[in-house]
Amino acid sequence: MNSNRSRSRRGLKVLLALITGLMALSLVAAGCPAAEEPEPKAEIPERVPPAPPDFVNGKVVYDTNCATCHGENGLGDGPAAAGFDPKPTDFTDKAFVFRHIPNDLVNSIFSSNREMPAFEGVISDQDIWDSFYYARFFGNDPAILETGEAIYTEKCVSCHGENGDGAGPGAATFNPPPANFTDLDWMNNGAREQDLTASIEEGKGQMPGFEDLTPDEVTAVYEFVRSFSYTNAGVMEAPAADAGATDDAAAATDDVDAEATE
Repeated sequence: MNSNRSRSRRGLKVLLALITGLMALSLVAAGCPAAEEPEPKAEIPERVPPAPPDFVNGKVVYDTNCATCHGENGLGDGPAAAGFDPKPTDFTDKAFVFRHIPNDLVNSIFSSNREMPAFEGVISDQDIWDSFYYARFFGNDPAILETGEAIYTEKCVSCHGENGDGAGPGAATFNPPPANFTDLDWMNNGAREQDLTASIEEGKGQMPGFEDLTPDEVTAVYEFVRSFSYTNAGVMEAPAADAGATDDAAAATDDVDAEATE
């Protein structure tokens, strides 16, 4: 008796499956479209600078092609920014910059990004990379490189080498070898910037972490090691003082002077 019931249930399941299949076929035959799968996101091309980005040329290209929207100091507040929604990228927002691989951001210059026009073919590939590297340094005081160099010399040079090529005297014991900061492909298509700063602080593989460094010192070391992959950062100037704060300070000084003369 039980075996007959089991066979009946199996037969019912087979029948239901056949009916479902026939209904699906009839819908297709009637011209009803099947559910479409979402299109996969386009892969971002892995681009490499033709040569180490140069800040001197980057400033010229940026001032000519980018400052109108992104602003003189990279704040996203240029005279044409009012017509953008969302507003142009603020390159002084280090949390935003550090979330991305440099190549991800530079691709938005090569290709159109929302209201921003594409510059591929308009200016040279080298000009694009030069202007991007110039812009990504906004918000840093150039003195950060001096701080980073001092810490790098003390803690990193024995393995990563004086030139950042991963060929220091202590590199022979590492497998894989220490990172080569002059490798333009790896520096622009490798780990996100925040991952690299995490490696400095926490260590990775045979590399020890440097938990004694403050967050500002970690950033300084990171900015210095990135300087092995570009040139002429000396063109950068210290961030301008906040205009509003300067105006308030001037007004307060005027009030004090006025009171003193009363």
